[in-house]
Amino acid sequence: MFSSYRNAERCVKAFPNGVWERDNGSAHGLAFTPDGSLGITGAWDYTIRVWDLVNGGKLHTLNGEHSSFITAIAVTPDGSRVVSASHDKTIKVWELASGQELHTLTGHSSKVTAVTVTPDGLWVVSASAITLKIWDLASGHELITWKSKHSSRITAIAVTPDSSRVLSASNDKTLNVWDFNGQELHTLVGHSDKINALTITPDGSWVVSASEDKTLKVWNLTTGLLFTSLNLDAPIKCCAVAPDYRTIVAGDAVGMVHFLRLEM
Repeated sequence: MFSSYRNAERCVKAFPNGVWERDNGSAHGLAFTPDGSLGITGAWDYTIRVWDLVNGGKLHTLNGEHSSFITAIAVTPDGSRVVSASHDKTIKVWELASGQELHTLTGHSSKVTAVTVTPDGLWVVSASAITLKIWDLASGHELITWKSKHSSRITAIAVTPDSSRVLSASNDKTLNVWDFNGQELHTLVGHSDKINALTITPDGSWVVSASEDKTLKVWNLTTGLLFTSLNLDAPIKCCAVAPDYRTIVAGDAVGMVHFLRLEM
């Protein structure tokens, strides 16, 4: 995930004015291919665009559209496919090279708020309201559905590097840790406002959560216990962990990017 920040630096160098080309609507989904060469954005005009981060400019728009706003974008670990989630209650899988739609995943009864692909590239995990679903990426078939114990909308999800556990964050101020059978392992309690984002360290040991309560919290994934809490000056909207396992990058509501060193 830290590579996404490096990609952003490359974009600034390629486009000195800081703008590629405006989408016809605000972008609410963003992902990068693993090699850092392409960026994919999902906009509120229902379209998905592919951008060249090396040479600059838009490459193409994926063929076909959602029928409502796009909320999240994910890229498969091999960089060959894009997964998009939307307010239209569906998830779509696209072939990145051709821009063709491969599958439409239907089954959620409310807008899909988060989506990710497991690190082994086999499954898609999605969230809608308080429901989580797992899908077979190759076929598009739904494999399992479970109702979370969250009392409010799920805002973010992540999967551990070994593809064994799913984490969900919610407006109810909590995080939940699940196995892939939908069994809850831990509930992480400590935030005093809704959680906007979460990430997992590359070694799978720690969870970092970002909240409207202006704190960034680090949790032990094995025990579910809080390790430390970092207080910032504004609500935290996003977070990432560098491959060194120690550097945390967080973006806040007033546009500041914070680099924080975690001392174990």
